[in-house]
Amino acid sequence: MQPHTIPHGHWQLDKTVNMTHIISTVTVIISLFVWGGTIDKRIDQNSQNIQHITELIALEKNRVNEITEDIKNDIRSLNDKTDRLIRP
Repeated sequence: MQPHTIPHGHWQLDKTVNMTHIISTVTVIISLFVWGGTIDKRIDQNSQNIQHITELIALEKNRVNEITEDIKNDIRSLNDKTDRLIRP
């Protein structure tokens, strides 16, 4: 009986598993878990940064509104003064 030979260029599946394949697979799985953990930390940090920036924007809006009101009051005051100068 002749042993089964595989012609050159065809696919071959082997039932054995090399130790290097197991080690590399475990390494990839561990790396994915570590990467996922760092992603979670970065997401938390970004959400805190977004919250801080949102608070700063709200403070700046209030400040701009106050300055706008001051400018309006100054313009009204100037308008009143010019009206008094123009009226005899």
